[in-house]
Amino acid sequence: MLRFLIITTIYLSLVSCQTAVVQTGNVAIGYNNYPLIITPGLKLKLNKAIIIPGESTSLHIQDGEPRPQQLNPVENYRPYCVIEVRNRLAATQTIKPDIFTITRVFLDEGFVSLFPKLASLNMTASYPVLYLGTSGLTAVVYITEIYLKSDTQPDVVKLACKQWDDPMMGAHLTLQEIKLALGELITILPETPGNN
Repeated sequence: MLRFLIITTIYLSLVSCQTAVVQTGNVAIGYNNYPLIITPGLKLKLNKAIIIPGESTSLHIQDGEPRPQQLNPVENYRPYCVIEVRNRLAATQTIKPDIFTITRVFLDEGFVSLFPKLASLNMTASYPVLYLGTSGLTAVVYITEIYLKSDTQPDVVKLACKQWDDPMMGAHLTLQEIKLALGELITILPETPGNN
């Protein structure tokens, strides 16, 4: 444990000069190793309709393509995003092409333990934790939650862009990596005076 704390301290010291500020509501929060510039007020444009399957509230997107709902719809170690709606319905839900305003950006991390035997999936924590053995952290899910607002589609809540990475050397996705995951399906509009 002492060894882990020493390595963590050294790592944080090395990246402490790479601080960015993200506005969360009225509070500005500084994050280390944050090479992403997505701020409240920017716009996202959905260029093609997305269909959320029945009995679901989300759909995965990777390489600009919606991924079918299955146990593992994406390659976790490459950038991907999950678009989420507010309510789970029995029927499919269609998100129509629209322009969404980013209202808030929040960074989070989830922890994954990879071992040969599946032990449990803990959904009681504030984030899902996958335990595949008795112990041992082997990956971190770096999550950028982008909260969305549309007057015409208020049930669309957020876009969560993620990637599994090394616990010590990993980082949240860059703007370019998020654009790679979204492809032409969703574009981040450039900031202009008329865009706010």
